[in-house]
Amino acid sequence: AYRLVVSVRDGVWTAHAERQSSGERFVIDCAGATEEAATDRLVKWLTWQDAHSRALEALQSAERMYHRAVAEGAFVSSADDSADDLRRQSLAQIEAACAQLDDVRSRRPE
Repeated sequence: AYRLVVSVRDGVWTAHAERQSSGERFVIDCAGATEEAATDRLVKWLTWQDAHSRALEALQSAERMYHRAVAEGAFVSSADDSADDLRRQSLAQIEAACAQLDDVRSRRPE
């Protein structure tokens, strides 16, 4: 949980987020000509950052699953197609997660 803090200085509005539990600032400061513009930029950034974190987490999870499948497959008979299927499926999940992460990164706000 966090709270948005907006202030004006010399006619420039800035917005930032603080963790509610500690008051620690996080993410970037967003400036705008109006309070609404600064807040809107910050909300867009926070929304993007959340999507980026989730996509990165999904990729890391898919990678861990793939590594487990490879490690487990090392001790399976070469005639066992289920190990190959599991590796192929987990590799497909990595590719999908990479595509999702690339899509999210392409929508990074300015």
